Amino acid sequence: MFIGRTRELARLREEFANNRPSLLVIYGRRRVGKSELLREVTQNIPHVLYQATRVTTGLNLDAFKAEIARTLGQDLILEG
Repeated sequence: MFIGRTRELARLREEFANNRPSLLVIYGRRRVGKSELLREVTQNIPHVLYQATRVTTGLNLDAFKAEIARTLGQDLILEG
């Protein structure tokens, strides 16, 4: 249940309904339901979900590329 998240769910569903690639950045205070909101809105939609951590930019980029490859399949562009 998402109390007070109707507007956010509608906006995210609208973005996912567009037939084009997009990048969404979700940020905010800890433990306010960001991850659960994304899980709810992406239930039956192909997507890549990456949660950055407090490591170096290079390590986050490598992990992001690995998640894309795991979800979408290997891509020569991502291997560079």
